[in-house]
Amino acid sequence: MNITHITSERKRRVAAIVETGSLTAAVHAGLLPQFMDISSNEALVLGLLNQGIKKYIGIFGHGSTDLAEILRIYQSAGLETYAVHHEVLAAHAATTLYWQYGETAAVFTSIGPGAMQALAGSLASLSNGAGVYYLFGDETTHDEGYNMQQIPRREQGLFLKLTSVMGPSYSLHTPEAISTALRRGLHATRNPSGASPFYLLLPMNTQPALIKQCNLLGFPSPTTATTTRCANDLLFQESIEAIRHAQKPVIKIGGGSRNCTEELLTLAEKLDAVIVSGPQVPGVIPFDHPRNMTIGGSKGSISGNYAMHEADLAILFRRRQEEPPTIVGHLHVVVMRPTARIDRDGRPKINIIVLETFGAHLHPPVDIVGLPILERALELGIARQVYVVRDFLVKLHLRSSSSRTRACSACRRA
Repeated sequence: MNITHITSERKRRVAAIVETGSLTAAVHAGLLPQFMDISSNEALVLGLLNQGIKKYIGIFGHGSTDLAEILRIYQSAGLETYAVHHEVLAAHAATTLYWQYGETAAVFTSIGPGAMQALAGSLASLSNGAGVYYLFGDETTHDEGYNMQQIPRREQGLFLKLTSVMGPSYSLHTPEAISTALRRGLHATRNPSGASPFYLLLPMNTQPALIKQCNLLGFPSPTTATTTRCANDLLFQESIEAIRHAQKPVIKIGGGSRNCTEELLTLAEKLDAVIVSGPQVPGVIPFDHPRNMTIGGSKGSISGNYAMHEADLAILFRRRQEEPPTIVGHLHVVVMRPTARIDRDGRPKINIIVLETFGAHLHPPVDIVGLPILERALELGIARQVYVVRDFLVKLHLRSSSSRTRACSACRRA
């Protein structure tokens, strides 16, 4: 089979997808057979297209030339390829695409140094729960000996070991395993309880390898998780009581607060609370909003840290999975003593899951589960004594000296 015939067949598949709108529709319409012989890289691109991934960012090299040819042909199907000058830039661009617009993209590199650069850049997506595919060219499966493009040690699968330390990884050592690789990638990049990068290593010799009778309907596609609502009103009442007894509530937001601006502001109004941001979400709440005390923590502002220091209750929206009982993407209602930081140890807690999934791996205490917790809290109409939030740093903290208060207020206005 010559290259002209291969290219012609690929263009025919692209035309079928364009005509029907999707790979699945093209098969169901009879324009494409369910089982057909295609290369490993074309199966990869089709599988990612089935997941809605149409943007590819990176730098091509001898470890990814075959992938480049596939992407060139599939531009007609809506795929967009962006060549950048550095792999770290590609990683950051894909992370921003996910964070700002909720779109999953794929970063591609050649073998060796380029992949290492992208791996370093993937720390941004890993730290912020951004689902990004990383497609790295890799050494061949023939084990013919390492070269300057590989890790210079006589061991097998060294780059896979390296990426596995960072996050979910898979080496397409066998082309027929493409569906498994795509399924694991989908789980990592679209996990509603905490997305992460997925590192897919593509050995140079398996990329153009032919998959006999590849099942085009066997590629996974995204699904929507079913949300739940807690039916135990007692747990809601306990949360309400904790809020009622608080005089200086603070809402501390992290990665779990993405796309919740309106709900957070409504909740803050209901609770008469102020909002302190984590360093990765300074734009969730408008900076000029009177309830926004800006960033708190080790990178925080005077006003943000002061609000946290004086708070007697904190509601935490988080995403990172740290130490028990901190859980991915949940809401803490924590009764606190005055402290310089949000100290969870040994203090009463009410954990409220706000994501779309609930797993058995979660650490206790988990009291309230369900994505609609914000709506439920608002429905309950929590009412507290109203005070003027603009004077939060002045009127709530009677122990503060006037000079300290003026300094904090000036910092907030700045």
